Amino acid sequence: MLDGLLGPEEAIQLKAVLPSRVRVVTVDGFEMQVAELSLDDAWCLANIVLEDMGAPPLSDGAPQLDGLCVADHVWVPPGAFARRSPSVDVLVHEVAHLLHTVARPALGLSGEGPVLVLRPERHETFAYACELWACREYAPVPRDPLELTVQNIVLADARVDRAELSEVLQHAEQAGWTALRELVG
Repeated sequence: MLDGLLGPEEAIQLKAVLPSRVRVVTVDGFEMQVAELSLDDAWCLANIVLEDMGAPPLSDGAPQLDGLCVADHVWVPPGAFARRSPSVDVLVHEVAHLLHTVARPALGLSGEGPVLVLRPERHETFAYACELWACREYAPVPRDPLELTVQNIVLADARVDRAELSEVLQHAEQAGWTALRELVG
């Protein structure tokens, strides 16, 4: 993903930094893991962990999240590393958010602002485009492009522009990751 979205130097730098930016949140030591976060973010992470364990959420109004990008880190439950579906990659989705929310210097890059500048209404569309394209690109067996169409995927977020997402993924069939850069800017 990084190689396709960024120049070679920045991709190498981010690959060195990103492992330290991924937090696997679990029940064990939860209080210590979220001590520096806001109560709202800790509550969201608690619900993510509960869902990962198959337990009910803390309330009926809990958001349906698989991971979270907050405080310059990506937060995922252990289940994010067990592919439950050929069209879900929580880690790629949350790293995509990291690229447009975290300041370049915080990730060891020169310059100001985030790594990728996106209009707010494109944040979720971009993250889902990265996730779906990664699932297709890096599948253990070649996937039929039609299998990962936007119509066949359940998207948990109403902020996703399905038409734009479908168009970008179709363009990616010819242009690869560079097609996802069209959402940037």
